[in-house]
Amino acid sequence: MGCLVGVYFYKRYKARCQFFVDIVGLIDALMIDVRYKQEGLPSILRDYQTAIKSELLKTISDYLAGRLENTKHTILTKQEMHKVKQFFLSLGRLDSDTQLLVLEGYKQEFVVLCSVAKEKFSKYGGTAIKLGFLLGMGVGILFL
Repeated sequence: MGCLVGVYFYKRYKARCQFFVDIVGLIDALMIDVRYKQEGLPSILRDYQTAIKSELLKTISDYLAGRLENTKHTILTKQEMHKVKQFFLSLGRLDSDTQLLVLEGYKQEFVVLCSVAKEKFSKYGGTAIKLGFLLGMGVGILFL
């Protein structure tokens, strides 16, 4: 059981890291579209949904369905989730030049959050599994 706790925290750190990697990739795709293609936002998001496997997929689905305010994540803090919601609500509301500036600003913020998540994953991910294993062994010894 202790090992499962360690794996849970490992997966949680990994999921946070992957979420921010995917959202930075989404911003890059949006910036390319605004500069060159200028397709519709729902089309871009639907195309990008096939390329990701993180919880960002749920956020994009909720945004496209108009349920973004009800979206909750277990891997993000309230401040991070608020920032993600602000990002999605800012899409498609400005002219292309201003939208590019806004996207660049969000990209810089999410790159910082991504680097923090990667640092925590590398620092605590493996440690969580090891501590979970030790916790399981300790509980097993107590019950013997």
